Amino acid sequence: NNANNHGGGFYSNAGDNFLLHNTFHNNTAINNGGGVYVAADSPEIRSSIFISNTAANGGAAFGQTGSTPSMGYNNFFNNMAIGTTAGGVGNLTVDPGVRNPADADYRIDLASPVVNRGDIASPIAEDYEGDGRPSQQYADMGADEVGDCYARVVSNPDVIYFSAQVAIDNATDGDTVEIDGLCMGVNQRTIESVESTQALYIDKDITLDGSWDSGLTDLLIATIDAVAEGRVVYVAPGIDVVI
Repeated sequence: NNANNHGGGFYSNAGDNFLLHNTFHNNTAINNGGGVYVAADSPEIRSSIFISNTAANGGAAFGQTGSTPSMGYNNFFNNMAIGTTAGGVGNLTVDPGVRNPADADYRIDLASPVVNRGDIASPIAEDYEGDGRPSQQYADMGADEVGDCYARVVSNPDVIYFSAQVAIDNATDGDTVEIDGLCMGVNQRTIESVESTQALYIDKDITLDGSWDSGLTDLLIATIDAVAEGRVVYVAPGIDVVI
């Protein structure tokens, strides 16, 4: 609910700033960039949600001539402008399912299409509520990270992961990975030069234990759900896994 001549929500005039995992809602610019206006240089504007921002040009975001903002993995919904909406690799144009933006409740649920759609290389370790990021598979777009997945490697039990795949990636041969809650979504890995999609990719000799009670979820059993986007488990050649 912010307003200005340029950049109702954010005005970047110098430097290669990082604008990561933000939610820009209902900001207005009389001229350019209702949500974000980039006057110069190359800020990174990624993994963010733009909802109902308005401007004469670039309702969501606008880059002035000579600037080179890096846009990617953002979601644009219901932004109003005469000009075109800023895009980028991995961008979406869907209703993100924010709970109640009118009351500044910008949380999302597991059914949101922006879950697991943030930048895979996102460096942000938690959301605005302090919840771990990434959860499930990849980071979610926007300020909120949603999930009910918990995992740990028994050899290092004090570290709680919010993604079963991240826990597996941090395990070594002989480890046990304990999983609790609902772990959804898929990841992409290259297998024999072919892109493969699965919920869990296992390339080491480990045990997966779904009987762990983390105390962090009310769910009674651990569930791995690929949500019809790929296979559930892939085990690499020569690997011995106990599930």
